Amino acid sequence: MRYSVAPCLLVLLACVACNSKQKDKPEEPPEPPVKLEAVDDEYRSRVKSVLGTTLALTMEDEKQLPFLAPALPIPKVVNGGTTTPKELIPFYTIPTPDTAIFKPGNRDYVDQLMKIADRVQLGKVKLTGEQTKAVAAAKTLLYEEGDAKTPSEAYVKYKVYEKEYNELIQSLKSAMGAERIALQNKLTVAERDWKLFGKKAEISQALATLGSVDAEGTKKLFESWKKAVEAERKPDASELWMALAEQTGWVTVTFSLPIKPGRALTAQTRDKDGKEESILIGGMKQVTLKVARVRVRHPALEHPFLRSRLWRVDEKGDKSVISEGDFKLTKNHEIAPWVVSELIIVKGIEFQFDDQKGWQTLVDAIESREEVSLGGFTLKGRGTLPNYTSPKYVSLSNPCVLAVRIDRQPKSPDPDPTIEW
Repeated sequence: MRYSVAPCLLVLLACVACNSKQKDKPEEPPEPPVKLEAVDDEYRSRVKSVLGTTLALTMEDEKQLPFLAPALPIPKVVNGGTTTPKELIPFYTIPTPDTAIFKPGNRDYVDQLMKIADRVQLGKVKLTGEQTKAVAAAKTLLYEEGDAKTPSEAYVKYKVYEKEYNELIQSLKSAMGAERIALQNKLTVAERDWKLFGKKAEISQALATLGSVDAEGTKKLFESWKKAVEAERKPDASELWMALAEQTGWVTVTFSLPIKPGRALTAQTRDKDGKEESILIGGMKQVTLKVARVRVRHPALEHPFLRSRLWRVDEKGDKSVISEGDFKLTKNHEIAPWVVSELIIVKGIEFQFDDQKGWQTLVDAIESREEVSLGGFTLKGRGTLPNYTSPKYVSLSNPCVLAVRIDRQPKSPDPDPTIEW
């Protein structure tokens, strides 16, 4: 007698045998999550390298451009309910290395310079033959023949263009929008005309010549310098505002993070009680921003009087000077040994993620803490609020100061030891 087995029963028997074998096989453990690893040092090196190339920075530039950590958001100063560029003076709050003890806009610094002015002694110099000729040529250009008090036609034109230029600079401090753009165009034309028709370079050189060897010229330079010192009480932020308002002059750069598993940047956070905590933020792909260089001007410290060797200060009871000019050593009696001369500013900062988990970790930190900084930028706090509506991006609208240039002031005063006092 033959027995037959239904096909479905054979399939059932095969499945039972298969399951029996699988039960005998041990289960494989789940893959562990990728461990986050901070790449902050590599990121910072990449930022400096890309910025150095983009801004054509020399090795000397990079030594004198310390990067702030984090970058300083440029604040808004509200006066009577309105925000005006004239009232915004961000230089007061720029942190600098310990060597850069002078900060532009510091009113104490202006008071100390005025105390220097009270101690100034002017000297007389015995001119050499070449110096006598140089003084004569300068006076011929600046004054009418035979009259050392009546300005020449060229000097009068110089003063007209100088006045027009300075008035435009003052107007720019409070102008906004279309008015600012129009004033900027006028300023460009005024400076061009001053150079072409006002003999800007020739007259300036003649004035410097008289100030360097002629006692009367030095006295006039001294009075001009005191006015420049008073002007430092309200630092000129017009170049910063012009840069922020301009669409041109900015370069877009991107810093990508090292491509490896678990790459992360360290976010520094602070809660409402002041407790600080570091959080690793993974999944970030790159940072994109726009960058520009802005000069910080100091009329009092750039004035030709400080380069003249026909003055000194009375040291009775007060040894303070403007600068000793020593790059290796800064002394307590120096008023302005180092100065902030340039800002590296950025705007349109955008963090891009390729992992939503890392993005969410950062957003949670922003929403739960008072201050958050990441990648060299303040994301929350100090007047900054980010935008994170997209699950792949976190962006900042605030412009920031990313780096400041620190320059050593030359020796001042530096009197000529051969002259009479």
